[in-house]
Amino acid sequence: MGTPSAAIDPQNELVAASRERAVSSLSPRERLTHGLTAALFVVAAAGLAAGDLPQSEAAWLLALLFVATVALASRIELEVGSGFASPEELVLIPMLFALPAGWVPAVVALGLVLGQLPSYLRGRVPTQRIIVSIGNASSTLAPALVFLLFYDPSAGPVEWAALTAVAVCAQLIGDGAISI
Repeated sequence: MGTPSAAIDPQNELVAASRERAVSSLSPRERLTHGLTAALFVVAAAGLAAGDLPQSEAAWLLALLFVATVALASRIELEVGSGFASPEELVLIPMLFALPAGWVPAVVALGLVLGQLPSYLRGRVPTQRIIVSIGNASSTLAPALVFLLFYDPSAGPVEWAALTAVAVCAQLIGDGAISI
């Protein structure tokens, strides 16, 4: 039977490798895969946004507030195995209800890039990693599409809860499909 510290060593190694990877330059293969993900995301997000323009100035101001909120949330990184998790999900669901759903992926992407801006400016993270931040917003495409198709502002809390559950499931499925 191994000691508890023996089980911790592989976890520490995964965390250390993740930290090193997050501040290193992208390999040619990583540039290709992250670049393609970011490019496809930009096309999809632009398509969603173009079909769902905000109708008021208040929506634009709210979008800017959510960009700042996502930027702040993205600065919090919870190390999990060989990667990290971030509390942006706590912002995503309210954003889907408050903003035109088609704008949510673009708002999240902008927030993720702005959240990493201090690291880029200080030189701690190579600027080429901006494509990673943009690609990380791709998990918002499926829930935004669900809300774009099915959200009814006049519905009640039960319908909104069901829609939220469907959107979260769509996000998990979409994120899993993108990660393959």
